[in-house]
Amino acid sequence: MDLPSRTERARHAAYLVLAALLCLSPRCHAQASPRASLVVTRGDGAQDCPDGAQLAGQVRAIAGRDVLSVGLAAPTETWVQVTMTRGFTGYSAQISALGPHRGTRSLDDLGPSCASLADAVAVTIAIFLTLEASRRQFSAPALYKSARR
Repeated sequence: MDLPSRTERARHAAYLVLAALLCLSPRCHAQASPRASLVVTRGDGAQDCPDGAQLAGQVRAIAGRDVLSVGLAAPTETWVQVTMTRGFTGYSAQISALGPHRGTRSLDDLGPSCASLADAVAVTIAIFLTLEASRRQFSAPALYKSARR
């Protein structure tokens, strides 16, 4: 096994320093305000399902940051409405998102409590919102416009 040359070690050290500087920058640690509002309604029999604050906490734990505000008080670009119900066959949730990226998802769970459905809803919302943020962060509309000219 060959040891890395002095030049390779210096290059690796430079990459490590650059990575450390990038992660120490204010932008890396800046907590952007949530870009989505969450409204949760629970039907009869679904009171064991999480309310808006509890579901937002689950999404925060999965996403690793605040991506939702609860209620409609703060203006946001995306609105997420979750309706949880309980029927004869178990629990169900309807997730609707409105804004620049919209869509709906329906989830059902046959379990005796709402816990599994709540976890699935939180994961679904976290994936949707973090993918939306990633698309926004890495898209370069100006670059596309200049390339088309």
